[in-house]
Amino acid sequence: MLYQAGTGLLIDQLAVIDPRLAATDPAAFLRTMGDQLLAAWDEPRARRLTSVLARAVGDTHARAIAAAGQVQQEIARLFAGWMEAGRIPTGRATPTQLAWELFTASAFVRLMYLHAEASPETRRAGHRLIRTHVEFIIATAFTDAD
Repeated sequence: MLYQAGTGLLIDQLAVIDPRLAATDPAAFLRTMGDQLLAAWDEPRARRLTSVLARAVGDTHARAIAAAGQVQQEIARLFAGWMEAGRIPTGRATPTQLAWELFTASAFVRLMYLHAEASPETRRAGHRLIRTHVEFIIATAFTDAD
């Protein structure tokens, strides 16, 4: 079920988008992909998977959303301070958006690569993905990325 309503669904959605769109209009391709994923993830089967995952860790959706919001606010506060100090250009993104971009990709990697049945190789791949993502955020957000 995880494959069919999760990552397999992503593969299926990519397959139905005209590949010529990626070559001719990358922005339209990405928007179409986002719309396709929203439609697919909002289907009953995909929503049931999300509910099963939330119940498995003992959280309600409201509690998980509140916790994620709290983390996002704390990280956004840091980004706002860095913007005020001139480390991040103010027109690039909002502090909240930068916090969301950092947090959501890392959370997804945790779910897919850092679970109890993950092999050491899979876990190492998850570590690499998070580190690479952090470096991407640094390189795209900060004016003086090291």
